[in-house]
Amino acid sequence: MEILIAYYSRTNVTKSIAEALQKKLNCDIEEIDDLGKHSGKIGWVKGGYQASRVKECEIRTVKKILRIMV
Repeated sequence: MEILIAYYSRTNVTKSIAEALQKKLNCDIEEIDDLGKHSGKIGWVKGGYQASRVKECEIRTVKKILRIMV
């Protein structure tokens, strides 16, 4: 079984947890990178607004693809 941990972390808290899990599970890891600016208080408010309006954001193309075998 192949495992891929895909995560998004604005403040690096989720990133540290994802990296700890990756070490324990010895699996691949991929950061979901939002191309918009969401740093600081204004970025936090902007991100919350976009999420409440179910607005899609542009992300960097992922490098790892997990194939699901049935």
